[in-house]
Amino acid sequence: MDVDASQWPGYVASRAREVHQVDIRLEHGYHVFRQDTAHVTFLRWLWDRAWTADDSASQLLDLATGWLVEHQILLPGFTVLQRLCSTARDRATRLASRRIASQVPHDRRHDLKSLLDVAAGENTSRLEQLRRPPR
Repeated sequence: MDVDASQWPGYVASRAREVHQVDIRLEHGYHVFRQDTAHVTFLRWLWDRAWTADDSASQLLDLATGWLVEHQILLPGFTVLQRLCSTARDRATRLASRRIASQVPHDRRHDLKSLLDVAAGENTSRLEQLRRPPR
């Protein structure tokens, strides 16, 4: 079936497109993002993944897209999904940092912070120098 490209803008702006979207969604069993419990399940999966895996931002976004497609949930806008993924990663990073910091004895915290200082005339911190292998 050939579609006249000049008719596309009219279809996009029409009410028929909305009706067709609903019909297609119902016929194939897709769910609207944020309209049922699948959204909460997705957010739990996303948090668990961000907490337990060391995925890059793009990997997490790809995995999240795959999860939504697999569970037949209509994809939200790209920026919405990107924001959800980055929020989950940021939360996981902050929680991990707090848990690690809480294990450091109070008398050692100053010593660790001093590793970040850059001495006068130097370009790197003591921590960066310690990270480099000896030559």
